[in-house]
Amino acid sequence: MNNESKKDDVKEINFSGAAIVDENGNEIAITEEMLQKAFEKFINLSMLPSSLR
Repeated sequence: MNNESKKDDVKEINFSGAAIVDENGNEIAITEEMLQKAFEKFINLSMLPSSLR
């Protein structure tokens, strides 16, 4: 297989920002929605009394 055919096999992802890599090696863009949900969970947990955490 030459470099040209390898290039055709690669799916180009065009985004600016951050990504996580899943167990299969797929990149998943981190979205604003993902961040908002994470912050919401963090805030809710930080408001619990330490005896319930």
